Amino acid sequence: MKISVIRSLVDALKPPVEAVPIDTSLQESPARSAGDAARDAGDFIGAAEGYREHLKAFPNDFPIWVQLGHMLKDTNRLVEADQAYDRALALRPEDTDLLLHYGTLKRTLGKPKRAAELLMRAAEIDLSPTIAEALSASPLAKHLTEPVTKALAAQGARGLAGRLEGLFLSESAGVITLGPGHYRLISNDPWFCLRIMEAPEDAAMAGLAIRMAGTDEHGPPQGRLYLDYGHGFDPNEAIDLPPCTGTDTLDVTVALARPDLLRAVRFDPHDGSTDIRIDRIAFIADIDIEAAIDAARAAYPPEIAIEDDLTAARHALRSKGLRAKDAHRVTRLLSVPYRTRALHYEFWRRRWVEPTRDDYVRIAEMTAELPKRPTFSFVMPVYNTPVGLLQECLDSLLNQTYQDFEICVADDRSPDPAVLETLERYARRDPRIKIAARRHNGHISAASNSALALATGEWIVLVDHDDLVPDYCLFTVAWYINQHPQGRVFFSDEDKVTLSGERVQPYFKGSYDPFLMYGHNMVSHLGVYRRDLLEQIGGFRLGLEGSQDYDLLLRCAEIVGDDAVVHIPHVLYHWRAIPGSTAVSADQKGYAIHAAGAAINGHFDRRGFPLRSVQGFAPGCTGLTRTRDFTTTVSIVIPTRDHGDELQACLDSILASDHAHSEIIVIDNGTTDPASLEYLNQIEADGTARVIRHDAPFNFSEINNIGARAATGEILCFLNNDTEVLTTDWLQRARTLLAVPGVGMVGARLLYPDGTLQHFGLITGMADHKVAGAPHLGQPGDDAGYFGKARLMQQFAAVTAACMFVRAEVFAEAGGFDPDLRVAYNDVDLCLKVRAAGHKIVGDPDITLIHKESKSRGSDASGERAERLAAEAATMRDRWAQVLDNDPFYSPNLSLERGDFVVANPPRVPVPWRMERPRAAEAPSKRVKPAPPPPPWSEAPPPPSPRVQRFADLPPEVSPDVLRRRYEDLADRDDAFLLSHWESHGRAEGRIAADVALRELFLPMIDPDARLLEIGPYFTPAFKGPNVRYLDVFDAESLRTFAAAEGADPEGCPAEIHYTRGLGEAAGADFDAVFSSHAIEHQPDLVTHLQQAAAALKPGGLYWIICPDKRFCFDQKRPASTIADVLDARGRTRNTRRNVIDQVVLMDHNDPVRHWQGDHDDVSVLERERLTWALQHIEEKGEDYIDVHAWHLTPPVLRRILSTLIELEMIPFKSFRVYDTPVNRNEFMAVLARDD
Repeated sequence: MKISVIRSLVDALKPPVEAVPIDTSLQESPARSAGDAARDAGDFIGAAEGYREHLKAFPNDFPIWVQLGHMLKDTNRLVEADQAYDRALALRPEDTDLLLHYGTLKRTLGKPKRAAELLMRAAEIDLSPTIAEALSASPLAKHLTEPVTKALAAQGARGLAGRLEGLFLSESAGVITLGPGHYRLISNDPWFCLRIMEAPEDAAMAGLAIRMAGTDEHGPPQGRLYLDYGHGFDPNEAIDLPPCTGTDTLDVTVALARPDLLRAVRFDPHDGSTDIRIDRIAFIADIDIEAAIDAARAAYPPEIAIEDDLTAARHALRSKGLRAKDAHRVTRLLSVPYRTRALHYEFWRRRWVEPTRDDYVRIAEMTAELPKRPTFSFVMPVYNTPVGLLQECLDSLLNQTYQDFEICVADDRSPDPAVLETLERYARRDPRIKIAARRHNGHISAASNSALALATGEWIVLVDHDDLVPDYCLFTVAWYINQHPQGRVFFSDEDKVTLSGERVQPYFKGSYDPFLMYGHNMVSHLGVYRRDLLEQIGGFRLGLEGSQDYDLLLRCAEIVGDDAVVHIPHVLYHWRAIPGSTAVSADQKGYAIHAAGAAINGHFDRRGFPLRSVQGFAPGCTGLTRTRDFTTTVSIVIPTRDHGDELQACLDSILASDHAHSEIIVIDNGTTDPASLEYLNQIEADGTARVIRHDAPFNFSEINNIGARAATGEILCFLNNDTEVLTTDWLQRARTLLAVPGVGMVGARLLYPDGTLQHFGLITGMADHKVAGAPHLGQPGDDAGYFGKARLMQQFAAVTAACMFVRAEVFAEAGGFDPDLRVAYNDVDLCLKVRAAGHKIVGDPDITLIHKESKSRGSDASGERAERLAAEAATMRDRWAQVLDNDPFYSPNLSLERGDFVVANPPRVPVPWRMERPRAAEAPSKRVKPAPPPPPWSEAPPPPSPRVQRFADLPPEVSPDVLRRRYEDLADRDDAFLLSHWESHGRAEGRIAADVALRELFLPMIDPDARLLEIGPYFTPAFKGPNVRYLDVFDAESLRTFAAAEGADPEGCPAEIHYTRGLGEAAGADFDAVFSSHAIEHQPDLVTHLQQAAAALKPGGLYWIICPDKRFCFDQKRPASTIADVLDARGRTRNTRRNVIDQVVLMDHNDPVRHWQGDHDDVSVLERERLTWALQHIEEKGEDYIDVHAWHLTPPVLRRILSTLIELEMIPFKSFRVYDTPVNRNEFMAVLARDD
C-alpha cells in the first residue's frame, strides 16, 4: 500500500467533532483475529493487512492503531508507521507506552525535537527507566526542559552512598538506579562526579579503588576516569580503565599524586548504555610509591624507554613543592597499567615516531644529504599570550634540528607588557627572531600580515602563539619538499597537548580533499606555504579573523591546484588544548565558525560552484546546501527478486521524496513469489516504474548493466531494493554535486533499521580480504565519528552501490560494472576505474537512506558463497593491489585491520629517519630568485661523532678521508690533491672537511661524563648530570623564581647555579671542559674572557665554542674584527656606542642560504630611520649594558686572532681547532686547549 493510500485512509477515518467521548477500546473482528494470528506467526506484513481491514470497521480502536504502527515499524515502513502512531496519539494523547514508541520512531526519522516532546510528555506521567533511557539519547539533549533534565540527574544519585568510602557524590548524569549498587546507564556519556572528603595534606601518593561489574549482554564495562587538578575535567586526559582479563569485572586501584591538590574525580562507568553493579569506590589515603612505579614500568613494552620518566616522577613525588599540573602529569604516567596498551597513542608514538639518540644521528646525516636545503620563516601573530606558553612555543621553534629558519613575530599590541618584553629578550638571545610591534590592535589577520612582511625564507610556516612543534618538524618538511618538488603547500598531521603536557587526540589525515575542507579545516596545522604564493594572493584577508588560514588555503589551492597541496603523514604540530582554544571545543570561538562559512562561500563564488556553506551538525563543522535546483534527468536502477514488500517500501519512499525528472527501472531477476509478481505487474501497469525481466543466475554487475543500457537519464542511480530514502531532496543534492567540475560519482550514507551506521564510504585495503571495508560501522547514526568524518562530506576511494549516483557518460567511460565480479566488490572495481579516469567520488552525508543489507539475497558468510567471495576478492587483489593498499583518503598511520580508526602497528609510512633507504627527489623546487645550479658533487653520510677527552683526539680541521667519503667527485683523489683543492675551491664552496663542523655532530663529541662548566644555561641547559656546573647572571633561587614568574617550568632550571659573579669566579675549578654557544661574540673584552675560561680549566682542558659566522648572518655588512680591535678592547666592560650603532644601522637579513648565494639586503634605504632609533635607544639605556655583537668573526679571522694572542702569550691556550662554516650554515665550531 502506498503512503498516499494510507494517508487517505487516515483522513477518511478521522472522527467527527462531537461532544460525547470516543470509545477507543479494543474491538473484536475476524480481520483483527487474522492480524493477531499473523503477528504471532511472525508475518508482520500479513498482520498489518489484517489490522487495516479491522480499522475500516473500527476507526477508533486505539490498541490496533498502535499494533499497526508496530507492524509497519518492524517491517521498516517507517513513514507509514509514523502515520499510524499519529492516529493513535490523537485517540489517547497520554498513553505512555505509545509516547515511548512514537518518540523513538521520531528520533529514527531524524526529528529529535518532536521526539523529545513526545518522550517528555511520557516522563511527566511516569519517568520509568525505559523512558529515561530514551530521553538520554544525545540528539535529544538540547531539546529537553530543565525539569526533565533535573529529574534524569536525580535518578543517578540513589543507592550509591553505601558503596563510597572517603568520597561523596556531588553530581551524576545518564544513570538510573535499579537498586542498591545496581544501575542502568541510559546515555552514551553516563558519569558520577566524586569529591574526596578529607585528603591528607602534603601526602605524596594516594589511591582510588574501583570495583564494578557488568550485568547484561553488553559485555564487561569499560570505565574512564577524569581528574580535576585545578583546570576542570579535560576530555583529552581521560584514563581508560579496562576490565580484568577474561571477566566482566573492573577492579583497579589508580595511583593519585598529591591528592590534596585534586579537586574532583569524574568516573564514567561505561561508554554507552548497559546495566552495571558497583561494589566499591574508595579513597585510599596512602599507597606505596615504588609499587606504583614498578607497575608502570611493567606496563610499558620493553622497546619503549621509560626509565627517565619514572625517575623524574619519583623525584617529583618526593618534592614538597610539587605543583598541581605536575601532580596530574605524574598521575597520568603512573596510570599506564590501566590504559589500553596496543592502541594507546603514547605507546605508539614512543615506539614508532619519537627519535632515539641514533635517530638524531640519522637525521643529521639525512639533513646533510638533502639535494635542496629550503629556508623557512615561522610566521606567528601574538596577542596577550600567557608568558609561560609563549616561551614554550618559542623554545620549540628554536630547538629545531634543521637550522635554516627565522622566526617572524608580530605582537598585536598586547595589553600585557610582559609579552613584548619576552619577545625582545628572546630576540636578543637569537638574531633569527624578528619582531614587529604593532602600534594598534588589528586582530589576527592584520597581525599575521605584519609577521609575514618580515619573512625572507622560501617557505612560510604558520604557527599559533601558544602551540608547539617537535624538534624534527622542519627537517621532516624539508625532506618532503625534496620528495615532492611540485608541492606549493604542505600540511601535516597534528595532535593536541594538554596543560599537563600530555599529547592526545592525534588527527591522522588523508590526502588533501577540498570537499572535506568544506566541512572543516583539515589542513590548518601544520601549514607550510611558498612565500611567493602568499605574496601572489596578497597574504591574509581582513574580515575573516578566526578562519583566516581557512581562507588562505582555499585561495592558494585555487591557484596551484589540488595536486600541489601535499600531505605529510606525520604529526608535526601540537595544538594547545586550553580554555578558549578550539583545540578544546570547536564552539569556543563563535566568530571563527562564522568566518569559516564566509571563507568557503567566497571560494564557491570564485569557482562558480552551485553550493553554499551552512551551519553543520556540530560547532566547528559546516554543511552544504545548493544555490539552485537542477533538472538533470536521473534513472534509478533497482535490481530485485521476490520480497515485494521490501521493493514496495523502497518505491514508496522514493515517491514520497522530490522525484521530479526521474525514472525508475526495476530489473526483476527471476521473481517467483506470487505477491511480489503481482506488485511488479501493478507498478508496471500504473507507470510507477519500468520493469525489465532478466531470468538468469544472479549477477549483480550484469543486472545493473542491463538497467544502465535501458536508462535514458543523464545520471544513473544504482539502488538496492531493500533501501528506504530518508532525505526528501536526495536527487537534487546528487544533481548539484555532479554539476561540480571533476565530480563523476556521488555516494550516500546508509543506516541500519536500528539507526546505526552501515555505510558512508569505503576504505580500500581493509577488512578480511584486503579489498574494502566500511569505516564507523555500527556506531550510532548521529555520532560524528573520527574528527567528524562520519557526518562530513568528503571524497572516498570507493562507495557502495547500494546507493550510488554516477554520470552516465562516466559510467560508460569506465566500462560499467565488470560481469566477472558477479556479486561482491563490483562497486569497488567500478569506483577505482572511475577514479583512474580522473573523476572524483564524493560522499554526501545528507543523502541518507535505511538499508536492510542484502536481505533479498542472503549472507556470504559461509559455504559456496564464502568461496565465491574469496575468489572475487582474489581477482580484485590481482587487479588493484597497489591501489587498494594506498587509499589516498585514509591515513597510513591508521589500521587496515578494523574500521574504527585505531593506530596501525607499525605505520605503513614510517617517519623519514626510520625509512630503510630514503632518497630525496632530484628535481629543483621553484624559488622567488633563481638558485645557483647544484654543486657538481654529492655527499655521503658521516659516522657518529666520537667522544673526545683530549685535544689530540679531535678531528683535524681538514681531513682528506672525510672529503673522499663525503663527496663522490673526490672519492678517488689522493691527499695532496684534496688539500690543494680544499684551499683553492672547497672552503669557498662550503664543503665539509670535518664532520664535526656541523653543530649536530659537534655537541656529541663532548664527553657527557666530563666535569663541565656550561656558560649561560638559563632555563634550558644543553648538558645535565652530576658533573655539570653552571654559570649564569642569576643564582639558582632567583632563576627559579624568575622562571615561575614567567610561566616557565622551574624544574627545567638547573638545581644549582654555581657561579653568578662572572667567569673569573670559576678560576682554579679544574674543569675538563667549558662550553658556550653564541656567547664569545657578546663579550666586550675578548682577551679577558679567554683568560678566565682557561683559568677555569684543568691543564689540557678544552673550551668548546659555537660562534656565528659574520659573513652569513645579520652581521654581513659589518667589517671583520681585527687583532687591533681585540687589543683595544682590553678592560672594557660594556659595548661601545659604535658597536650599538653599527649593529642597528648595518643589520642585514639572517638567511644563511641567501647569503651563501650572494643575496644580501640593501641596508642603506633604512639608514636614517635605523640611526635615529639607535641613538634614541642609547639615550634611553644610559649607563645600562646594551647587548650587541662586539665581535664579527669568521673561521679565518678567529684563527688569526687566536694565533696572535697565543704568540703574544696573552692567553694560556696552546692549541686550537677552528672548523670552517658548512654551506648554507651561519655558524662555525672551535675548540681551544689549555696548556698542560
